[in-house]
Amino acid sequence: MGSTDVLQIIQDLKDSKNTPDYIEFDDGNLVLWTASLVLLNHIGQKGSLKGLRVLELGSGLGHLAVGLYRSAVRMRCQCGYPYS
Repeated sequence: MGSTDVLQIIQDLKDSKNTPDYIEFDDGNLVLWTASLVLLNHIGQKGSLKGLRVLELGSGLGHLAVGLYRSAVRMRCQCGYPYS
């Protein structure tokens, strides 16, 4: 999924009256929780987070962690789910 896809999903979520809790990709093994998209979009509108240190537990696909890392946040993430 590219950044254009994510931006389109965010716009779709803004336009929707019924926001889904998650979006499934491919065969259902990949799930993106929409809360991470909403939070990342909100953080992006607030300005620079450069230099902050963040620990994300239960990071899943790591979408939020990657977005924060790209914003110059010192990021560590962990997910205990045993993906196969």
